[in-house]
Amino acid sequence: MSLLLSITQLTATLTIIGYIGYWIKCRITTRPRILRKRQLAKWLFAYIILLLVTGTIVGKIDSKESTDNAVKNATAKSHDNKAQFSKTTAKTALDHFNSMSSKQMSQYNTQLATALKTKQRLANNNEQYLYLQLIDDMAFHKDTGLDVHVTSEFLSANNSQKTALANLFREFSINQLSKQGFNIVQSPYGLRSKIYFNGKEIGRSKMMSDSNFKWND
Repeated sequence: MSLLLSITQLTATLTIIGYIGYWIKCRITTRPRILRKRQLAKWLFAYIILLLVTGTIVGKIDSKESTDNAVKNATAKSHDNKAQFSKTTAKTALDHFNSMSSKQMSQYNTQLATALKTKQRLANNNEQYLYLQLIDDMAFHKDTGLDVHVTSEFLSANNSQKTALANLFREFSINQLSKQGFNIVQSPYGLRSKIYFNGKEIGRSKMMSDSNFKWND
């Protein structure tokens, strides 16, 4: 719109200059007065038309920008309301994860990492958090599920112990989801998970039973 206004202002300026120039020319020439008046009237008429057209165009642009801004604000508010409704609606943990926006997912993973570090520091005085010291990092991703990166100490456990630990990891992540205000319904299918060591997958939950794991021996 600023470009249009600049062009309009330039055109109006040129029109006024032309008008003044013609007036001066008429003053120093011997053209009949009636012709001078007619020409001046044409210049004035053209200038008025220019102002009217410019006002109409600029008004339409302002109206369109106002409408666009109103639509954007309404859309953003609608998305916020939907996100809040999704958070308080009773769902399984997996359904909550799958319905999260990118922003919600990032916030969840950030708070999950913070909670993990906090509990790991408490493990020296509270044995119920000792199992969390076997985790290097954990986060949920829509394409893979809960990804848990473990320490070398985890490898010394047998498969049954690994499965029990993996389920504790998963429960920890679900509890953090609940603490963030999500209304969770218990599900027999649990939460799909993958366990990694040094960036390599060493186990994953089974497709038909997420509480059971297949380990790469």
